[in-house]
Amino acid sequence: LTNDWRSRTISHQLIHYNPNLIQGIRFQTNTHSSAHKVIGLGVDTIWDAPSDTWHYNAIHFATYINGSNVKVYESDPTLGVSSSNPSVNQGTLSTTSTADDIFEIRVIGYTVEYVKNGEVYYTSTNNAIFPLYVKACIYSDGFKNIELFKDRYPLRRVELDENHSVNVKIDNTR
Repeated sequence: LTNDWRSRTISHQLIHYNPNLIQGIRFQTNTHSSAHKVIGLGVDTIWDAPSDTWHYNAIHFATYINGSNVKVYESDPTLGVSSSNPSVNQGTLSTTSTADDIFEIRVIGYTVEYVKNGEVYYTSTNNAIFPLYVKACIYSDGFKNIELFKDRYPLRRVELDENHSVNVKIDNTR
């Protein structure tokens, strides 16, 4: 690794719009106290602006992990990668990272969710634009067990009605 954001990669597999599936990436992080790394979904294959400073700005829906701190960085996917569309830090979220945690960035229809150990900790205010590419940019350390999933059906939610009958509903909100 170069310790300057030049370690980057992009997937060849794409995520296409499908309102009936949960699609996205699942990953874990290698733990290092001062590691900086970003992974997420981008709407194009572009990395570099003319000044070669766009590093994680080229990832439109991104999880930024710095040591044990987890942040969400996002830019407007309708604008692509450009100097007028920098990533915005959505704030350090109330979650941290350990080597055992399993993170996801997933898309259901146009909704993008950020998940840690099965729990949504942030839902994007930007709609996804398709197709989406998996992109990663690493300053130091890295990720492990990265998995692109494109075939999970929405979660089934079991509810009891007033007569204690079981109703199974498809939950497209998660």
